[in-house]
Amino acid sequence: MKKIGSCIGVLLSTFLFMICGYLVAKYGIGELENLTTGERLFKISLCFVAIYVAIILQIIIHETGHLIFGQLSGYEFSSFRIFSFMWIKKNGKIERKRLNIAGTGGQCLMSPPDMVDGKVPVMLYNLGGCITNLCSGTLFLFLANLCQNNKNLFLIFLLLGIVGVGFAVTNGLPLMGTVNNDGYNAFSLGKNKEGMKAFWITMKINELISVQNKRLKDMPGELFFMPEKQYLKDSLIASIGVYYCNYLMDLHRFEEAKNQIEYLLENSTGVVELHKALLKNDLAYIALLNGEMEEAKNIITDKNVAKIRKAMKDFPSVIRTEYACALLCEKDEKKAGKKLEVLHRIEKTYPNQSDIESEMELIEVIQGVER
Repeated sequence: MKKIGSCIGVLLSTFLFMICGYLVAKYGIGELENLTTGERLFKISLCFVAIYVAIILQIIIHETGHLIFGQLSGYEFSSFRIFSFMWIKKNGKIERKRLNIAGTGGQCLMSPPDMVDGKVPVMLYNLGGCITNLCSGTLFLFLANLCQNNKNLFLIFLLLGIVGVGFAVTNGLPLMGTVNNDGYNAFSLGKNKEGMKAFWITMKINELISVQNKRLKDMPGELFFMPEKQYLKDSLIASIGVYYCNYLMDLHRFEEAKNQIEYLLENSTGVVELHKALLKNDLAYIALLNGEMEEAKNIITDKNVAKIRKAMKDFPSVIRTEYACALLCEKDEKKAGKKLEVLHRIEKTYPNQSDIESEMELIEVIQGVER
C-alpha cells in the first residue's frame, strides 16, 4: 500500500508540473521568432520564476490553513516555518529563527488540546492546508477567467490556481506513502487508536521542546517508549520510536539507545529516510565512544547518510558527530574546533536551545574519551 500511495503521489505531482509547463509554453512563452536570443531567455526564465513563486505562495497558504483550522479546533500556535525561515512562540512572544529540514518546504506545528477519551480533534487541523489551497486555487482560477484579455495576469492567476488546486488534491487524497499525507492522517487517525496517540505525543513533545524549552530527558517518561512491532510500519507511530531513541541519547544511556536504533533500522518500519539517516548519525557517535573507529567511518560514509548529513550540515546532532569524528577518527583538533564554532554560530538563530544544550553535553562526553 505504501508503494502504491507513493507512486500515486509522484504521478499526481508530475501531472501538475506537466500542466504548468504546458500553460507556460502556450500562454507565457508564446511566439519567440521575432525576439532576440536574450529576450527569449529572459521570457522563458520569467515564466519559470512565475511557477516557482506560485509554488511558494501556495506553500504559505497551505501552512496558514493548518494554523487557522488548528486554532478553530482548539490547538495553540507553536511554530510556523517556510523553508528555513521560522517564527516560534517563546515565553509568550513570537521570535524569528532559522531551521532547515531536508525535504520539507514548510511546517506549521501547534500545541495540541488535551486528549479526551483517547481522542483529539484531527480532521480540520490536518485538512486545513488542503481547504485553503482549494479555496485560493478556485479564487485564482476565477480571477484568471476575468483577466483573459491581459495575457500576463491571465497566466499568473492561472498558474496560482492550478498549483493551489493541485496542492489540495495531492495532499487531500488519502495516500499512505513513505510519509502519510494530510488526507490520510485526517481520515485514518479517528479510526486508529495507536495512531491518534502517536499524533498527540509528537505534537506534545514538540510543544515542550519549542514553547517550554525542555530537553527530552526532563519530560514525562510516559511520553517515550518503543511501540509494538505490529504498529511500526505506520510512519507516524514509528516516529515515537525515533523520539524514544533520542530520549535515551539525551539520558546518555548509549547502549540502550544503540539497541533500540538497531531494532528500528533492522526491522521493516515506517521510519522516514531523514530519521533513518539521523539515527545512523547517532550510531556513529556511539561507535566512536566505544572505540569502534572503522564502524563509525562505515556509517558516516554510507551514501544515504552522507547525503542527509550534507543537506543537514547545520543540524546540531550532525555537527556533534562530525566534531567527534574529527577529534577521534581524524585526530584533527583544528577541524574539530571549526565544527564547534559552527555549533556556536547557529546557536543564535536555532529555534530550540534545549537541543544545543543536549548536544554540547554529548560533545563534552566525547572530549573525555581517551585519545
